[in-house]
Amino acid sequence: MLDALERVVDEIMRSATRTADGEIARLPTERQLAETLGISRGALREQLAALESLGLVTRTQGSGIHLAASSPTAVRLFFDLSVRLGLITTDQLERGREMLEETVVRAAAIRATPADLAELEDYVEQMVTGSAAGDHAGADAADYNFHRCLYRIVDNPVLNLIADGLVDVLRELLSQRRIRAITSEKPDEHGHFRTDLIHRQIVGALRLRDPDLAAATMAAHFEQWRHITDLPSDLPATG
Repeated sequence: MLDALERVVDEIMRSATRTADGEIARLPTERQLAETLGISRGALREQLAALESLGLVTRTQGSGIHLAASSPTAVRLFFDLSVRLGLITTDQLERGREMLEETVVRAAAIRATPADLAELEDYVEQMVTGSAAGDHAGADAADYNFHRCLYRIVDNPVLNLIADGLVDVLRELLSQRRIRAITSEKPDEHGHFRTDLIHRQIVGALRLRDPDLAAATMAAHFEQWRHITDLPSDLPATG
């Protein structure tokens, strides 16, 4: 199966029409591919369907084959089915996400612009005020946007795909645990919660352009998160 897919992909790229600067302008048709590969249209369509299910190409009747925009669909499906089959656990996915974000925040400490920092600070304030007002949905959305913003700052498509795949599988669980954290915590005299306030420390580390401090603060955030939500901190890493 893999060899057949690789042959189709190689032929798609070899036969593609390109612009003067090397960009792909048009992909070959099914008929052209089938003839060049020496296989039936039915066999080719099976391979194209597999590529489409992986989110790599799209097929539209009358307009042919097109490269798809980058999508976490295949990664999300792999993680989702692996959890359902008992091959990995949600705890392992969470720890993997945490380790990934500790790496990402290191890079963000070097790359973040003043505009990026302002955006992150805005998300923190939305978290803080939302939780204080009992707007759990709004605070949860701001928390999600804060962490996604870190990936946008680093701007690595590989990390983005992995993160999107992980978060899509964990999204509901993380939202439920965030509510558990807020309802378990005692707010300070201003009605603010540690779960939200530690994000200010992360932004502070980014503002100092200190990768080690940023990673340590993110690790502290996750350690605090596990403590509040009664998750063990010594779960084995995936692998």
